[in-house]
Amino acid sequence: MKAMKRNRVVIYISVVTGIILVVLCVIKYIPVYNIYIGKLRAKDLIERLETYKKQHGEYPETLKPIGFPKAELGESVEYKGTCYYYTRQSECDFDLEIGGGKDSPTYYSLAEKWVSVNRAEFIKQLTEPLYKKYLLAESSNKLTTSVCSNVTKSEKENIPFFNYTTADSIIFIKKFYDKKHIASKGFALVDVKTKRIKPIGYWTIFTYNGKSYQVTYDKDSSKGQILSRLYLRAICGYE
Repeated sequence: MKAMKRNRVVIYISVVTGIILVVLCVIKYIPVYNIYIGKLRAKDLIERLETYKKQHGEYPETLKPIGFPKAELGESVEYKGTCYYYTRQSECDFDLEIGGGKDSPTYYSLAEKWVSVNRAEFIKQLTEPLYKKYLLAESSNKLTTSVCSNVTKSEKENIPFFNYTTADSIIFIKKFYDKKHIASKGFALVDVKTKRIKPIGYWTIFTYNGKSYQVTYDKDSSKGQILSRLYLRAICGYE
C-alpha cells in the first residue's frame, strides 16, 4: 500500500511539474509567436506602402491613404489584431514598429529588414557609409546641381538658423546623380559677393536606388549631421 501511495505521489508530482513546464513554455513563446504573426501581417502593409511610393514618388505621412482613414500622425493603428506604429522618416524612408516597446521589432525600409535590438547602432552603421558615399560623389564633382527656386519669406522663417544668418538670399536646390536619379535636395545660403553656396537646415539625401534619409546643416558647418531616429520620432509626436 505504501508503495502504491508513493507511486501516486510521484505521478501527481510529475503531472503537476509537466503542466507547470507547459504553462511556462506557453508564456515564454506567446510573445515570440505574436511577433512572428505581426511580421507576417506587416507584409501586406509594407506592400501597400511600396505601391503608394511607386504611384506618388514618396511614402505617405500617415497610413490613411493605404486603408486606415482614422490613422493620425504619431498614433498606432491596429491591423488584424496587431498594433503598429508607422513613422515616415523622410520622403523615401519609413519605419514600421510592432507594439511600440523599447526593443520592439522595427522594419526599416532603408535597409528592407526587421531589427529588434541595438536599433540606434544599426541605423548609425547603415546611414554613415551611405552619407560618406554621397559626400565622396559631391566632392568629386560627380553631381549636377539645379536651382529650383528662390525661397519665399514664410519658407525662410521655417529654416533652422535663418535668423542667425546675414546671407543675401536663400535658394532651394536639387542635386542629381544623373538625369533620372536625384541625389539630394534642400535649402542653401547664397553669398552674392563670393557666389558661395552653402547648404542649411534639413536636407533629404537619396541613395542611387531611391531610398532616402535626412541630414541637417548648421550655419557654421559645411558637413551635415545625420538626424537620429529618436529626434525624428520626437518631432513627429511619439515621445
